[in-house]
Amino acid sequence: KTGEYRIIIKESISKEERIIMLSAKSFYHTKDYDMAIKILKTIINNSIDNRLKEEAMLWLGKAYSNIKDAEKAQAAYRELLNVYPKGSYFDEAIYRLSILVKEQGETASALKMLERLIKEYPSSQFRDDSIWQMAWINYEKGEYKEALKYLKSLQESSSDRFKKRAIYWYGKVLLKLGNKDEAVNVFKKLYVEEKDR
Repeated sequence: KTGEYRIIIKESISKEERIIMLSAKSFYHTKDYDMAIKILKTIINNSIDNRLKEEAMLWLGKAYSNIKDAEKAQAAYRELLNVYPKGSYFDEAIYRLSILVKEQGETASALKMLERLIKEYPSSQFRDDSIWQMAWINYEKGEYKEALKYLKSLQESSSDRFKKRAIYWYGKVLLKLGNKDEAVNVFKKLYVEEKDR
């Protein structure tokens, strides 16, 4: 009998906490980030449900990002990565953290995080975004051959989201490398694909 009561109590706590999490997300979506942050911190500090705490840490990082508090956003993402290294939100947290780190000029750290995401989470919904970021970081650093490698990978991706952009920038990078004829062929290919649509 005692075991049944524990299950019932745990289920009711989870339902109540889920409702609290939904209210935090509602405040987030209505751009009341301060209220969302208060609720998310309460969940993180008081919940016994690790999955919910992990989710709250992710949303806390997102909320801090939206109020331009990069330091606290990074802290939330880093805490999630440290406490839940095999968690459900690891790939999103490391991606979002890499963007913040990149924006602070720490491109080497950002690249390491993005490489880790691609390697450890090859099916992640953030995979192509990560490859795009790696291409762009390398382009901005003048590492054009590295940028080409990632842009080529995006052209071969099963997702169409970055394909045209990757083809265009592949041509631009070829121009930077002095490969005018090859670049022209790339731009022609892009033109034909667009014309045939």
